[in-house]
Amino acid sequence: MTFPMISICNYNVFATQYAQEFLLNELNQSVYLTDADRAIIFNESATAAQKVNIYFDRYYEVFFPVLAKMADASVDESVKRQFGMTKEQMFIDASWGASTDVDFIARDEFVRDYVKWYYDPSMGNCFKINSGLAENGSA
Repeated sequence: MTFPMISICNYNVFATQYAQEFLLNELNQSVYLTDADRAIIFNESATAAQKVNIYFDRYYEVFFPVLAKMADASVDESVKRQFGMTKEQMFIDASWGASTDVDFIARDEFVRDYVKWYYDPSMGNCFKINSGLAENGSA
């Protein structure tokens, strides 16, 4: 049986610490924050709940422009990759060909030879499986 090409994406576009810090920085620089918001955010005696409420209220005003920025072709792939999970994190266990007529492929070899990263503007880090990568070195 021929295995079809499939794509797997982690819908959490901002899955890493790097991504969360990037969003926080964008939010802190946002035109959507009022002076009153900033006074609470940068006040050491303000409670975490007060700060979280501001971030939550303004989050989507910043979230979608950041997604649009990430979709820009001028943003380097190395930056985009840092926002979501790596293929090693996504594929905890993988094998192919456990039957006697097909050679068994272990996870590390599978991830290296058969999984190709790409960035989707609405889904974040995605991975193509069986894209032709193992046969010819490109997707």
